[in-house]
Amino acid sequence: MKMTMKKITLLAVVILAVGLLVPASTLLAQNTGHKTITQELITLLEERPEIAVMLKESLEKAKSINPDLVTNPAQDLESYYTYLDSASQLIPQQILDVPAVLIRDQILQSICYFYFLIDQPLTELEGRGYFKNGIQYHPLFSEWLVKFADAWGNFLDTEASWTPKTFRQFYDDPNFGLQIEWYESPANWKTFNQFFSKYLRTPSERPISYPEDPAIVVSPADYEPQGVWPI
Repeated sequence: MKMTMKKITLLAVVILAVGLLVPASTLLAQNTGHKTITQELITLLEERPEIAVMLKESLEKAKSINPDLVTNPAQDLESYYTYLDSASQLIPQQILDVPAVLIRDQILQSICYFYFLIDQPLTELEGRGYFKNGIQYHPLFSEWLVKFADAWGNFLDTEASWTPKTFRQFYDDPNFGLQIEWYESPANWKTFNQFFSKYLRTPSERPISYPEDPAIVVSPADYEPQGVWPI
């Protein structure tokens, strides 16, 4: 097939335009096999090697506390990248194949582990006025953490985040109240986020207690009280 110089030039312009529309981190991720959000962190660490040093130190400290590869698999940068790839598309209850009654503990554990890795105290960050001298409070790393949360949230907006197994595990745990039939039809839940922000069948299913009494605090969502402390 012959192509004129005009067509070749037009094709080059189209390829260039597509390249400009696709973020560099996405293109790099396609080459490295990592998720885009993970590649953004890799790029940040390459551009700011001092942050890479601090992240390595944080992972090393976490490893010294828990050297077990089963419960602490992210013990260096490479394994941390692999962990992030999975964590950015984690379906909250599908961490391990365990009885449904342990689902809530697993969700909490997954969140705690994520921050356990990046919450280790670092001498390099002392005296900077951060809430704590852990790398998660370093401004640039903190900015990336926000992007990570957005990436995970975007995944939980996809149908890949909600499966019959996901629904069954939540349904079988009476702590989530799905068997009481408070809520709309499960047929409306196509993503995890749709399930998480599900509607009641009618407002009368969960009436607001003492709406006229300003001394009563009513939770806007299901939760388990941990305690009350003076401010």
